[in-house]
Amino acid sequence: MRVHYRNIYTMCVIGLVEDDAGVVRRERMAGIYRLSTYFLAIISTEIPIVIVIVTMFVSISYWMANLMPAATNFIAHWLTLLVFAFACQVG
Repeated sequence: MRVHYRNIYTMCVIGLVEDDAGVVRRERMAGIYRLSTYFLAIISTEIPIVIVIVTMFVSISYWMANLMPAATNFIAHWLTLLVFAFACQVG
C-alpha cells in the first residue's frame, strides 16, 4: 500500500513503500536488481507528478494570495516550492 501525505504549504510527498519491501528484498536476494535501481525508478516516476501538482498549486495560490505580479517573483516562488517538494519526497 502506497500512502502519500500532501501538505498544502510545502506539497510534501512522503511515500511509504511497505508492501513493496518484501518484493524488493526477494528480488535483491535473487540478484535481479540493486536497491539503487529500485529507488531511482520510484523517484523518476514520481518527478512528473510532483512537478504537475506543484505547478497547479502555485499557479492558483500565487494569484489568490495577491503576491507581487512579476514573472521573476512567480518563477522564484514556483522553484522554491518545487525544491521543498523534492526535498520532502527524498527525505
